[in-house]
Amino acid sequence: MELLRCVNGHFYDGEENKECPYCKEMSKENLPTVPSDVLRYMGGQEQEITKSESEKSTGYYGNKQPVTGWLVCISGRHYGESFELKCGVNFVGRERCMDVALTKDDRIAGEKHVIICYEPKEKRFTVQMGDSKETVYVNDEVLAGSAELNAYDHIGIGDSIMMIVPLCGDRFDWE
Repeated sequence: MELLRCVNGHFYDGEENKECPYCKEMSKENLPTVPSDVLRYMGGQEQEITKSESEKSTGYYGNKQPVTGWLVCISGRHYGESFELKCGVNFVGRERCMDVALTKDDRIAGEKHVIICYEPKEKRFTVQMGDSKETVYVNDEVLAGSAELNAYDHIGIGDSIMMIVPLCGDRFDWE
């Protein structure tokens, strides 16, 4: 197995695929890709890594990435619902193609309202503004750019308040 990481952060077997099958499928469906500032952080190029490195840094298990935490709606039209967060970038928006699709809240942008990222090397969650011009709040403070998230922090987005419930962090990670 030749495990490769594409510029969008997807992992795939280079022996079975000449290019990232996820990106190939996304381009057919015209789904969103990772923003350029995130790509710069990732180096903007495909990276070959060994299986042991991938398991340690990303929790890669075939085509299914394990959950790293959840967003739980504590106020709004999705009240009581939970949404899985995966390793790396998680796009939050109203469209069904988003990683976290808050389809019932009309005040949330269709695509990339906010971006929540689990960074496995640092074992931390961050939130950053997406493409929306709407205000986002973290613990009742206006989000200006990006912020680190801690367990049970609140994210105000649209008419919803979401709470982050991490699984991965200092006490546990998919190693």
